[in-house]
Amino acid sequence: MLVYGTLRQGERANAMMERHATFVETIRLPGAVMFSLGGFPGIRLGDGDGIECDLYRIDNPDLLRGADQYEGYYGPGNDHNLYNRVTVQTPTGIEAFIYEYNGAPSAYPIASGDWKNR
Repeated sequence: MLVYGTLRQGERANAMMERHATFVETIRLPGAVMFSLGGFPGIRLGDGDGIECDLYRIDNPDLLRGADQYEGYYGPGNDHNLYNRVTVQTPTGIEAFIYEYNGAPSAYPIASGDWKNR
């Protein structure tokens, strides 16, 4: 699982990851853009310079239920999703879940692509 905002190491909601997953590494995911939604970020996959993410190995399948709830994801194709859970491939060839913002990108891009360096 890739996390890029408040679930990253050292951020306010990281305890969920620490309880149910093992940190693997920090990576830069190419082709994504990050923007601020106020107290948390959103991303769009596609034509961006890339974003900084923490890669975790899921140790407890309950993590996905908790992460889905935290990210406002109600299932595939649900019109009420704040984020959609999608699968991406990391530069090292690992397939991982990431949450992509379901709305229009905000007018506040994070040029660094790093929530910790906003």
